[in-house]
Amino acid sequence: MVGGTDYGQGSSRERVALAPRFLGLSVVIVNSFARIHWQNLVTFGVLPLDFIDDAEADGKPLRLQHRLSRRQREVMLEGRLIPWLRGRLRDQA
Repeated sequence: MVGGTDYGQGSSRERVALAPRFLGLSVVIVNSFARIHWQNLVTFGVLPLDFIDDAEADGKPLRLQHRLSRRQREVMLEGRLIPWLRGRLRDQA
C-alpha cells in the first residue's frame, strides 16, 4: 500500500493498522506517518517504510527507509507483537 503524508492520522489508528494486515499486505510505503499509527503498524506486523526523498514518490527509482528500533525489528521478524511477547515470556520461564 502506498499512502501520502501523515498517513494514519485520526481517531481510528488501530483499525487503520489492522486493515492492511487483514488484506494480506505486509508493507506500507508513505511520505510520512502519524507517530502512533506507525507504532501500531509494527505491533500488527506491517512494515512501515517511507521515502528517503519525497520527490521519489513521483515515479523516480524508489529509495526507502525504515526507522525501526532493535526491539521493533525483532517484533517484525516474529510477525507481530504477540508472538514476540510469547517468546520473551517463554525464554524467562
